[in-house]
Amino acid sequence: MFLILFHRVNPVFVDLSPQTKEIYRFQYHILRVTEGAPDSARYNGRYFEVVCTPKSKTAELMQVWYTKRAKIKFVEIAAPVIQRFKKYGVVPSGIHIKSMTSRWGSCTPAGKIILNIELIKTPKPCIEYLVTHELCHLIRRDHYKAFYELLKTKIW
Repeated sequence: MFLILFHRVNPVFVDLSPQTKEIYRFQYHILRVTEGAPDSARYNGRYFEVVCTPKSKTAELMQVWYTKRAKIKFVEIAAPVIQRFKKYGVVPSGIHIKSMTSRWGSCTPAGKIILNIELIKTPKPCIEYLVTHELCHLIRRDHYKAFYELLKTKIW
């Protein structure tokens, strides 16, 4: 339910004014954009700061920042969840990030877990839930009752 709600309020990057807002961990943060070099995007815990020429590169730089951050955080968040599944002999072949328009995550029969880059904008429990959901699919490939029973036992 939370992910559906998040999807509805996920902002579209339109305004490139110096004081626009960007979302991270389901909270809006000020986005300060200044023209200059070298191109960079960073988050200081309170706001995002992007330096670029021209300013129209802001969305691209923010996407690069989100991707780098997701690569670090998704693996970090997934590690304890993966530990809980070892007793089933389930270990994913990897955690991958992809931009998806209609899914939050998926997994392949070979054990590759794919997470939507937009998840980096959600709170940690949402990412934990998606990893848990996909790991359950490595045991039960469907969405029948047995799948949801397993999922219920593995959530937090």
